[in-house]
Amino acid sequence: MRSPEITSTGATAVAKDQEPCAEGAPVDTENQEIAPPDPPPGTPPSREGLIIERPDLQPPGQRVAYRVVTAIAWVVWGYLWLPLITLLAWFFGVRRFVREIVVPEKSFFLATGSVYIIVILTLAGTLVLWSRYNLARFGGRDRRRHPEPLTRDEIESHFNLPDTAIDVLRSHRSTVVEYDSEGQLLEARGRS
Repeated sequence: MRSPEITSTGATAVAKDQEPCAEGAPVDTENQEIAPPDPPPGTPPSREGLIIERPDLQPPGQRVAYRVVTAIAWVVWGYLWLPLITLLAWFFGVRRFVREIVVPEKSFFLATGSVYIIVILTLAGTLVLWSRYNLARFGGRDRRRHPEPLTRDEIESHFNLPDTAIDVLRSHRSTVVEYDSEGQLLEARGRS
C-alpha cells in the first residue's frame, strides 16, 4: 500500500485517497473510518497533554515544590486578610479579639506601630535606592543585541522549500500545502 500524500487546509489534513463526508470530516475510503471533525471557527486549540492540564507529567520534585509554594501562598493570603477578619470578629462581638488586640497597654501599640513604620520606610528606601542604581547604570542604554533578519534564500535553503512557496504563504490568508511521505513540502497554493 502506498503512503498517502497529505493536503493540509488550515487545521484539517486530508489524504489524497480520502473523500470528505457531508459534515466536512475526511473519510478513509479504504478503511471507512471517520476522522474527527474540525472544531468550529474561533474555538481555542486543545490543551490536552499540556503540563498545566496534566501535572502527572511533571517530575515528582517539581510537583512537591509546586504544592509547597501554593501552601505558602495560601498562608500569606490568609495572613493578609487577618485585619479584616479581626475587625469583623470585633464588630460581631467576639470578646477574645477585643481583649487581645484592643485592650493591651498603650506602650505595646507604640512599639508595634514604630516597628511597622521602620520596616515600611526601610523597604521603600531600599526600592528607591535600587531603582536609582539601575537608572544610573542602565538608563538610556540599550545593550540588547537583535539578530539580523533572515533572508529569503536562508529560509528556503533551511527548510528546503520550492521557489514559489514563500510568496504564496505570505500573500494568501488561506493556503493549501502538500507534503510528501517524509514531510517535505511539495507545493503551496492559495485558496480563494
